[in-house]
Amino acid sequence: MLRGSVVPFAVQDERRGRQAGLAQGLERGLEEGLGEGRKQIRSMHIRMARARFGVQVSERLAALLFPVRSLGPLGQVGDLVVAAETGEELLVRVDDLARSEPADGGLRA
Repeated sequence: MLRGSVVPFAVQDERRGRQAGLAQGLERGLEEGLGEGRKQIRSMHIRMARARFGVQVSERLAALLFPVRSLGPLGQVGDLVVAAETGEELLVRVDDLARSEPADGGLRA
C-alpha cells in the first residue's frame, strides 16, 4: 500500500532543486528589474538637477545618489530638486536624506 504513494528520493531531490532554482531566478530577476528602475530614477533626478542648477550640481548629486539603494529616498529626491531654492540647498538636503537610509539592509528594494 505504501509502495505506490512513496515518491523516490531522487525525484523529491530533483523537485526541490527545481523549486530552489526557480526561486533564485525569480529573485535575481526582481533585483535586476529594480536595479534598472533605480538607475532610471537616478538618471531622471540628475537630469532635472542639471536643468535647474547646472552641470556641477548634477555631478555632485550623481555622486550622492550612487550608493543609495532604497527606492523610498530615491523617490523623494525629485521633490527636493523641485523645492530647493539653490543647488547647494539641494545637495545638503539629499546628503541628509542619503545618510538617513537604513544601513542594515532593511526596507531596501
